[in-house]
Formats: sequence, C-alpha cells, structure tokens
Amino acid sequence: MKTKRIVIFLLFVLLLTTAFFAYRYFPLQTQADRWDESLYQPYEALCEIEIPILVNETGDNNSKVNYLTWQSILFFPLPSEAIGGSRKGIYDHAVSFGFEKKCPTVFNYFLLYELYPDHVREPFFKHNQAFETQSTVTESSPQHCELSLSLPNIYEDFAERLRQHLKLRLSSFESVTAVDPLDGHTVLAQLAFNSGCDQVLADYIMQDMMPADYFKQQSH
Repeated sequence: MKTKRIVIFLLFVLLLTTAFFAYRYFPLQTQADRWDESLYQPYEALCEIEIPILVNETGDNNSKVNYLTWQSILFFPLPSEAIGGSRKGIYDHAVSFGFEKKCPTVFNYFLLYELYPDHVREPFFKHNQAFETQSTVTESSPQHCELSLSLPNIYEDFAERLRQHLKLRLSSFESVTAVDPLDGHTVLAQLAFNSGCDQVLADYIMQDMMPADYFKQQSH
C-alpha cells in the first residue's frame, strides 16, 4: 500500500514537471494568437468623404455627429471608419467616413439598395460578378464629374426613373447622358454632375440623413 502511494506521488511529480517544461518551452498557441505578417494588410481607405455639420442655435453639434455615426451602421457597404471631425480641414465641424471600396462603387451600392428590392438585387449580383469593376469615374475638372454605374436592367423607363430620383436628391445632378444595356441583366448608366465625384457621394448621404441641413447648405 505504501509502495503504491509512492508510485502515485512520483507519477504526479513527473506529470507536473512535464507540464511545466511543456508550458515553458512549447507554449500553446491558438489560431487567434498567431500573427502572420504576410496576411496582414494595413487599413487603407479607398474612399474618404466628409459630411459637414451645421451647428444649431445652441452651438451644440454633438447630437448630429452621434446621429450620423450611429446611422452609418445601416449603410451598405459599411464604412470602415466613422469619426467626428474634418480630416481634410475642409469644414469646421464634420463627420468623416472611410470606405474600403472606391467612391463610385459605394455610390453604385447606395443606388442599388434604394432603387431595387431584394429579389432583384440577389440575382443581379449572381449574374453580374464583375459589378464592382463596372463603376468608373471621369473628373474633367474639380467641378464636373461623370460616373458610369452598373444597375439591374428591369425597368423600361429606367433613364427617367433614375433622372427623377437623382434630381430630387442632389442639386449637383445634371443629367443621365447615356444608358447602355450590357446584357439581359445589366444596364450601364452614364451620369453627369456639376461637382467633384467624391462630393457626389458625400452630398447623397447628407441629403438622406439631414435633408434640411443639406438644402440649407446648398442655398448659401
């Protein structure tokens, strides 16, 4: 009986010693703990826009900043960054957004989700896997932008629908200059604006989130 206790004690000591050396020289490493520098990509926003904040009579702009920041979680695509303040120093008060997609592509997504229901978007993405590469931009001057956007080809009066929508939303909108069907699922729309291309997206978001402030700013 005494010998059995000694053997058990020695086995216990051996297990403790083995566990100590295993922990000391062969630490456990979970998948989440591993750091593969070859897979690490530093964050770089491909689209950066700023929404100006018009200070109210009380001089408090925090409520608008918080409102825009929280509402941005409903955007698609989601911004990778949403912070209070003007990074570019354009405005005294602003909310800055960063997206991991180019601005024309982000704007294309916004139109898709506003103008088309789910049962139209899902087959569109399925049949048009090159969708994101079809959004292009031509900026001949800081105050003139031409966008080419890819949208589902389901409306006979597509050009008029798009024109009316953008006319109501953006004071910088000029015209739908061309509509070119790419196939049975996709139409490429050419749009003209009298503002910078990044500003088109910023104005579109501002008009949607704070329409009174947007039109007040445009009137100055």
